[in-house]
Amino acid sequence: MNVKHVSLSALVVTMLCAGAIRAEEPSSEPGQGVVQQITYSGDATEPPSPEPGPSPVPQLSRWITGPQCDCCGPFGGKTIGYEVYLRSGISLPFGPGVIARDLDPGWTIQGGARVLIFNPTKLAAWTFDLSVSNIFNHAQGENKATLNNIIVPGPANILGQSTPRVVPSIDVTFNRYNRTFVNAGFGREWYLWDPANSNGWMWRAGFDFGGRWGSGKLDLNELPHRSKVLGGGFVSLHTDIEWPCGACIYQAGFRAEWSYTASEILQGQNNADVQDVLLMLNFGVRF
Repeated sequence: MNVKHVSLSALVVTMLCAGAIRAEEPSSEPGQGVVQQITYSGDATEPPSPEPGPSPVPQLSRWITGPQCDCCGPFGGKTIGYEVYLRSGISLPFGPGVIARDLDPGWTIQGGARVLIFNPTKLAAWTFDLSVSNIFNHAQGENKATLNNIIVPGPANILGQSTPRVVPSIDVTFNRYNRTFVNAGFGREWYLWDPANSNGWMWRAGFDFGGRWGSGKLDLNELPHRSKVLGGGFVSLHTDIEWPCGACIYQAGFRAEWSYTASEILQGQNNADVQDVLLMLNFGVRF
């Protein structure tokens, strides 16, 4: 065997021994190379669970609250506005008529809707108003009116029946007077602080006038009540404070109105016309 063969044999043996050593798994000591999984069994070592947060607060819908805008209020750049209102206050009747002299101060209530047509600056508007109102007054019963050719019940017979009869004339006194109207008005108003589309408090003042049509019920002390169709007119001054809230603009103010009621509820020979000064508080919503 020559030197070349010996060298090749030694090289093969060396490579085989190295492969055997490389293939042998290394020994592992206890505790090394093991992944320990820690679990919590609910004892004192368990971390506390997070506390629940506060319950959500109920809120109004976006339709009511409106968009969050600090520039021009809920009204925005609209030219036509609408509002609904309720008014209530006292009636102070006066006048030369026989009913007007006998009536005590009473109560009035009114509800309706308005249309407002604004100018480009939103500092003034023309108004159109449609409403229903009622005026109620007690009477003193001191003034008399004479009614002619009035049908009254006759004496009762043994069966309790009575035959109506015509009385040529009779003097009557008053107990109470109730008037109900449908009103239509036209007016003008001005915004004195900021324009009508402001996002803060607003102050307005104005006037309106119009006509009314309805019916009256006059309770008498001597006869059953009398009813009649009524007509009349009115002129008023008003002022209101407005403030935006959500999608609407709320209003509160005062209204002073002169009202005239024309009627023939006591026949033509008696002056039954009544004038009133109506002092009312006004509450409304504009949108």
